[in-house]
Amino acid sequence: VLFAAAQGLAIGAYLDGVTPGIFLAVAIGRVGCFLTGCCAGRPTAGWGIWSSDRRVGARRIPAQLLESAIGLALASMSGLLVGGLLGGTGLVFVITVAVYMVSRQGLLRLRAEARPFSWRRAMRPAPTHR
Repeated sequence: VLFAAAQGLAIGAYLDGVTPGIFLAVAIGRVGCFLTGCCAGRPTAGWGIWSSDRRVGARRIPAQLLESAIGLALASMSGLLVGGLLGGTGLVFVITVAVYMVSRQGLLRLRAEARPFSWRRAMRPAPTHR
């Protein structure tokens, strides 16, 4: 963004232009996560594929591959939209990032590692010092 501003480019057009590349990188990167075993899905007795979480191999939900497919779909979708009416306004970037954020929140629930959310914790009164 700073480069685009320094060159006098429209920031919205710049962000729209790099959006397909960003999500293509997500798609490629998550395949790497699958191959190394990080970001593993939860073990399942139902549908899943054999993979490891770097400790135990088991039939797991392929969370990394699902996110890779979402990244590839978003790269394709944003690539088509950039050439259309929305291209150059920054709206393609905003829409694509919003769709990715919502889909990623759904995928986080499929992953093996526990993720504590501060908004789910019970509110506790602050300790008083006497």
